[in-house]
Amino acid sequence: MKRIFALIVIALCLSGAYAQETYVASNDNLLFQKGKTCFDERKFSVAIQFFQRYLDESADKNDALREKADYYIVSCRYALKDAKRIALLQDFLKVYPYSPMRNRVAFMIGCSYYDAANYEDAIKWYSQVKKSQLDDKESMEFAFTNGFSHLSLKNYNEARTIFAPLSAKTGKYEEDARYYYAYCDFCLKNFDEALMEFNAMSQKGKYVEPASYYVLQIYDQQGDHDKAVEYGKELIKKFPTSRHNSEAYRILGETSYRKGNYPEAVDNLKKYERNLKKVSRSTMYMLGVSYYETANYLNAINYLSKVTTENDSLSQNAYLHIGNSYIKINDVKNAKMAFQSAALGEFDKNVQEVAAFNYALAAYQSGALFGETISLFENFIANYPKSRYLNEIYTHMANAYIAEKNYAAAYASIKKIETTNPKIKAAKENALFQLGLAEHTKGQYTAALDYFSLAVKEYDAKSFSAQALLWRGDTYYRLGKYEECRKDLLKFIDAKQKKTSDDILKSYYTIAYSFFGQKEYKAALEWFLKCLEDKSVAASPLYADILNRTADCYFQERELEAARQYYAKVPTTEPAAADYAAFQGAFILGLQKKYTEKIKALEQLIANHPESDYADDALYEIGRAYVLQEKYELAIATYEKVLANYGKTTVARKAALETGMLYANLANTDKAITAYEQVVELYPNSEEARTAIESLQTLYVDKNDIEGYIAYVKRISKFAVAVLPETQEDSLSFVAAERLFIKANYKESAKAFQNYLNKYCKAQTLNCISAIYYLAESYYQTDQKTQALDEFEKLTQLDGNPYLTEALSRAAELAYADKQTADALNYFTQLYEKADNKHIKRDALFGMMRCYYLQNDNDKVITTADKIMDDNTSSATVVREARYCRAKAYIAKNETASAIDDLKKLSSDTHHEMGAEAKFLYANYLHLSGNYTSAQTEIFELIQSNTPHQYWLARSFVLLADTYIEQDDDFQAKQYLLSLQENYKAKNDVAQMIEQRLEAIAAREKEKVY
Repeated sequence: MKRIFALIVIALCLSGAYAQETYVASNDNLLFQKGKTCFDERKFSVAIQFFQRYLDESADKNDALREKADYYIVSCRYALKDAKRIALLQDFLKVYPYSPMRNRVAFMIGCSYYDAANYEDAIKWYSQVKKSQLDDKESMEFAFTNGFSHLSLKNYNEARTIFAPLSAKTGKYEEDARYYYAYCDFCLKNFDEALMEFNAMSQKGKYVEPASYYVLQIYDQQGDHDKAVEYGKELIKKFPTSRHNSEAYRILGETSYRKGNYPEAVDNLKKYERNLKKVSRSTMYMLGVSYYETANYLNAINYLSKVTTENDSLSQNAYLHIGNSYIKINDVKNAKMAFQSAALGEFDKNVQEVAAFNYALAAYQSGALFGETISLFENFIANYPKSRYLNEIYTHMANAYIAEKNYAAAYASIKKIETTNPKIKAAKENALFQLGLAEHTKGQYTAALDYFSLAVKEYDAKSFSAQALLWRGDTYYRLGKYEECRKDLLKFIDAKQKKTSDDILKSYYTIAYSFFGQKEYKAALEWFLKCLEDKSVAASPLYADILNRTADCYFQERELEAARQYYAKVPTTEPAAADYAAFQGAFILGLQKKYTEKIKALEQLIANHPESDYADDALYEIGRAYVLQEKYELAIATYEKVLANYGKTTVARKAALETGMLYANLANTDKAITAYEQVVELYPNSEEARTAIESLQTLYVDKNDIEGYIAYVKRISKFAVAVLPETQEDSLSFVAAERLFIKANYKESAKAFQNYLNKYCKAQTLNCISAIYYLAESYYQTDQKTQALDEFEKLTQLDGNPYLTEALSRAAELAYADKQTADALNYFTQLYEKADNKHIKRDALFGMMRCYYLQNDNDKVITTADKIMDDNTSSATVVREARYCRAKAYIAKNETASAIDDLKKLSSDTHHEMGAEAKFLYANYLHLSGNYTSAQTEIFELIQSNTPHQYWLARSFVLLADTYIEQDDDFQAKQYLLSLQENYKAKNDVAQMIEQRLEAIAAREKEKVY
């Protein structure tokens, strides 16, 4: 404040003539004089009031005095450090641009900006000040503040020029100016001049301590390290509590580092780092390397990680040492990421080569997460064809082909290598086999066959395995190429390579089925019996099926008793197979005319397994047995049970028709007519309805009621199949089209059935219904999905037609595939309600669940998934998807805790995408719950599982980084993110996730190092 007041007073006094003139002219102006008096007495607030009143009441007074009053007001504001003083001073210059006080006002504005540390604007206004109009004291202050402003903006040359004359003048600013002058020389690397000044100032004055430490730094900068060490130790003793001692310890530590005295370097550099919020990267590098050289690898990693904030040679070297440190503590995974970062740097080619080699080696040893091991080896060979590591690379590369799970990449790489190396040959054979296996698992049998065939070409007596023969044989079977199938499987059985008993059993089983598929039952029986000779067969999941097929072969060969005995051996622990066996055994009893035993066996089947798929057939066959025993009343009662309990099934239609026949045989015409009419009413579009109508005609004629029959036919013609038989031309056209279909000539059969429908189906006949089905299926087989769906839709509306189940199933499938979710749900629901086969109902329920999932109907997803999982006949694949949908539904309902059991079970198999996603979701749940260590455990398990689902693996790496960020470990987080960024090339949301986190980490790192 004293400086400000003195400045204003001096400014006023120096313009004496101007002031004297004003005072004489205003001698009688008491308000102005009172303001002036208060100003002189430094009563600035009161002075402002008097000057303002003067301005308000002196509108007719001279402009010079009014200008003077305005000047006093802004000067008071300046003296009071008014927040608006800069604006007021600038406004004064706008009103009075030619004021004699302009120089003073510009100076005050510059000083105001200086006081606010706005050095750029301070310099701007100082440039408008004429130093010649300032007195010596004012001039020195102006020079100092102007020089300091330049210094603060690192304009060292300008600052040095200003401080030079000021430092030579005795006075208030001499010592400060001298110090800052020396500091400018230091910053400009004029070390000799700076040293001379700082040396002198280190002896006396207020800058003894800081000047001494600049002397120390100059010795270090000039390379006189011994002198720096000696002088540094003296300063630490002289100023033991100085904040500048961190710099002394830095110099001592760095000198020890250069001399290879790493323990001493660690001691001094730790003291340097201890009391600083922001430290030097280069010094942290030396501390990290010193820890590495003293075998303290964890601390080496900790300090070297602080160096990696920039993309330069220092970071490249730091990463190499970090990688080596991780290797020393057997952490290959983290070593790999560090070596990768070093290998990406192009600042030091030698470091880059060593890092690239170590990166490839670490990727191989730890298991590459995104299939990069082979490409790393290839890139190394391409980039360093004369490397001393080349032989080692080739050795590891051969092993990598076997260990690497990315078989497509492995095969592509092997094809580039011209070598007869047996390890490479074995790796090629294995890669081809695994590619075939993957296609086989997906049901792509033609593609699988191509790969297995290529693998078989590589096969010889020295091959490690004959599995390619086994699986190619299985593939041939699935493609219906039974001869080729048997050839491969017989070669596999004779192969010298080691085979498991399961593989041998599978070979026998597939050979047996190949004969069975060709209806060569005698040959099939021979191989099924071979299967049963295997000691381990009883424990095999194939056991029940082998027994049934053995029995089927005896049955087809008319060896009924042998067949019945094998059916009887099927274990009851396999419900589906046991039901079939029980039914077939009972059926054989009927063929043996043991009707009472047949009925008893079938009743037992129904009692033990009322939900069995064979329950309706069993009840129907009981009725048939009663018919053969001529117990017609019992037969009719049994058929009525079939209708009551299984009204929508195929056997119900037969039972209804046979009921009419039995009544007719019993000469009960009225009941026969009622029964036949019920068949037509319940199943209007069926073959049984047509037979019933024909039988009704005979009954009505027998009753001599022709008019009644004609009236009946008229009544049913609107909803039932045509009564009149097809013409010969109609039948021939239908048969011709059907033959095209049977020969799988679907393109021509589609045309033929379309023509047939256009020409002969003005009224609906059974042939017309069949034609619609064949047309729909022809469209389906020729990939004309839209047309196929249209035709299947027509069949779904003909209730009771023999193709209803197939039509609903196909329509549901096509609508679902075409993303017509609402329509698909409708078809699946109808199928579930109308199907009489338990397995079809189960599949329909599965389709319903999928549609509910797509519609985000979470409650219904959970309900249907529960039903699917409660069904013990549901396959593992179906149960997995049901569990997945249920878990996702619970998560969508914000009931994640209810999904945890499902997520855990799903995540046990991460080779399936649902399992990989479930593992991620469970880890994310743990992360959001603050359980970071457990989340990391789950993520590492996913990483080590070799899951092929890279998106969820990538998401898990991002989540892993998040867990480290939450634990304040930015370096680990950054390493995982950088590795992911380099290796994961898919274009999706992961890239943005990585970028956002790296930017946030970089910002935090900048706050800690420079």
